[in-house]
Amino acid sequence: MEPIHKQRRLASMLYACGDPSSFAISMRCCNEENLLHDLIACHRAVQTPNQAAQARRELERLLNYQLQNEIQNQDTWLTVLVDLMSARTFDYGSDRSNATGQLEQKVIFIFSNQENPRNAPMRLLTTRGHKMDLPLFLYFWHALKMWNYRCDTLRELDKKVDIDNQLKNFISQQIDGRFSPGSGSTEKITCLLSCLRFCLEALESNTNNNNNNNFPTMIPEQLQGMGEKYQVYQVIAMLWKHWLVAEASYWKMGAMPELSWTKNAPDELAIPSEELLVTVACMVTSEAKYWLRSGVSVMEGARRAASKLSGLPQVAIFHRFLHQYQRNNEERLVSLDNGFAGSVATSDFSPFRAYIFDSLDLSFEARDPHLPIFPLVLTSPE
Repeated sequence: MEPIHKQRRLASMLYACGDPSSFAISMRCCNEENLLHDLIACHRAVQTPNQAAQARRELERLLNYQLQNEIQNQDTWLTVLVDLMSARTFDYGSDRSNATGQLEQKVIFIFSNQENPRNAPMRLLTTRGHKMDLPLFLYFWHALKMWNYRCDTLRELDKKVDIDNQLKNFISQQIDGRFSPGSGSTEKITCLLSCLRFCLEALESNTNNNNNNNFPTMIPEQLQGMGEKYQVYQVIAMLWKHWLVAEASYWKMGAMPELSWTKNAPDELAIPSEELLVTVACMVTSEAKYWLRSGVSVMEGARRAASKLSGLPQVAIFHRFLHQYQRNNEERLVSLDNGFAGSVATSDFSPFRAYIFDSLDLSFEARDPHLPIFPLVLTSPE
């Protein structure tokens, strides 16, 4: 079996790029030392009833062996996360009513056990220790949307919640440990700006004629034939390769100052650094659309976009990032039976997928052709 750290990186990269075959890889990585982290990765990639059942069994194992004491304390976001993860495993086939019931109960709990949470205060719960818990943010966002959908269906419009406002409350509680909508101290989240600056440095070296030859200087050859629709994968691949080369170089020197974001992303945002890189690459490619339409190369457009984004106030960068993160994950929060907007053609995605396996020196694995590849949604610059 391949080294588990490589398997985790592969699963994180594939998931971040929309390939739900990351579920099987993440399941192989589950072990006692990182069980919660591994299970979050598995649960987020669930798309079939069989996967949901597997994820639920592993979650029960986690509860039985590791989280008994922590889960007994109801006033924690960890308890909320585990319950929302469990609810999502029922969002398939005949189990869907269980998912709806669990989500409703959890929303009522979060809003101080009020049957009508519209104007009820959100509980001040103990965080999991991250500056901003992005997986929990997604599950919470999904739960609020499902609550409002229920209210629409039952014509209980007076119980609908203001999702945008409650997400602001959630962010400020996560970052500051209190409620102060709109004032979250995003400067505490250092990995985002650090990653963006790394991308800018990589893109500048890529477009500079005097570039150091130790670093990749162009779109990987096997991806040059990808059409205009998939330019974001070309940007991701170049940045990914630059990261791997830089990582190898810094290991030899015994320090990785420019790669501090790779260590800080899991601690600050509760996501793998691969997912941070992909989301930032999507931000950059979104911002680059103006220059790309004017005829500049993909990498030059991305360089200009990264430079512009790096000059924005940190709070603006954070909200751009959060919006991009939501868009990249929105489709995956809903089971395929509930409808799906569209997917990336396997033939178009295959060269990129093969490139990721090859870059990690891992044996290529065929993907399940029945599972869609979710598109990376490029948001409009605000």
